[in-house]
Amino acid sequence: MKFYRSIYFLAIFSAAMVLINSCNTAVTPPTFVTMRDVRFAGIKGNSVHIKGNAIFNNPNAFSVDLVKLNLVLKSEGKDIGRINQDTLVNMPASGEFPIPITANLTFKEGGNLFNQALGLLTKNEIVVQYSGTATLKVVGVEIPVPVNTEQKISL
Repeated sequence: MKFYRSIYFLAIFSAAMVLINSCNTAVTPPTFVTMRDVRFAGIKGNSVHIKGNAIFNNPNAFSVDLVKLNLVLKSEGKDIGRINQDTLVNMPASGEFPIPITANLTFKEGGNLFNQALGLLTKNEIVVQYSGTATLKVVGVEIPVPVNTEQKISL
């Protein structure tokens, strides 16, 4: 009987050690890489809508879920729009992946919407700064990942 208790204890101890070691896997937050396929999607009210793909890189050996994307867009130091998207997108493991987004550009700082939108669209390219957070869900836990980058967008 003592022999079976020893084997039972050893089995429980081994299982506990396996579980503890598997929980020590470090999660590296996915990073925002760039925007691709940015295109004009229309004007509605006082805002211009653009669509594109936000490209993220997931360096982990497991997939994670993107649940929110909240970004402020600036050009030439002026707040030109926001991306506020509540969505559930699965990010595959170990690689880059696109997330379709819609951005609403509002031109609040001086000038009218038409003149500012026309000014942006007549340039060959503009520099857009993205700042905010992407909220990821990893094993049921939400993790905010900071986004702070800029990119030249050809129009």
